[in-house]
Amino acid sequence: MSIIRKPFGFGASEVEDMTVSLTANGQSTTGAAANTFSSIAIGDADATRSVILCVQAMYADGQRTVTATVDGSAMTQAAYAWSSGGQNSAIFYKAFPSGTTAEFIATWSGAINSNGMGMTVYKVTNLGSVKDSGGESSAGGGNPYVDSIAVTAGGVAIAISGNNDGPSVGTCTWTNLTEDVDVKINTYYAYSGASAAISTTSGALAITATWTGSPDNGAISMASFDKG
Repeated sequence: MSIIRKPFGFGASEVEDMTVSLTANGQSTTGAAANTFSSIAIGDADATRSVILCVQAMYADGQRTVTATVDGSAMTQAAYAWSSGGQNSAIFYKAFPSGTTAEFIATWSGAINSNGMGMTVYKVTNLGSVKDSGGESSAGGGNPYVDSIAVTAGGVAIAISGNNDGPSVGTCTWTNLTEDVDVKINTYYAYSGASAAISTTSGALAITATWTGSPDNGAISMASFDKG
């Protein structure tokens, strides 16, 4: 992993803090196992850049595992959650210093519900390692969705949540993360993403995704990353 260092003290060096920014989001209603998102913005090229892909999908009969690639190269999974009611979510990352757009492919272990799949893409810099990951899900309600992850000052935290609530899906609000996107794909399905740069706090960060309405099923996946 590339590292930016700056002079500090008597010849010592300090790793720059991570940065995080949402560069794109999108959705698919094909119901296919493999979902391709082409020419997706990933921000300016940077020797220290990594890309983060967050995905959320519905499968009526329960669990679907998922893998992801960026421009044909495998991404590493940082977090995964699913509910027996059919919500499946995951977060992936990969060092990706060149270019300003890329193709992402999320491949589930089988076909998903055509009501929708949502995805978010983030640019982060100075990523060293995954600090922690978590998730929470529920079939037949369970809103809000809450979990805690360990964070370190100078790192970042990212999360995605999805909800189905026919026939009138709601919107999402977040605690301890800044909402980046909140999308109703149709009347039955919605997803939301959030993130934060961790400036001073180290320890446990409690993250809550609260949906309006009466969610039938929902899930949240979250991951924190340390600088390095």
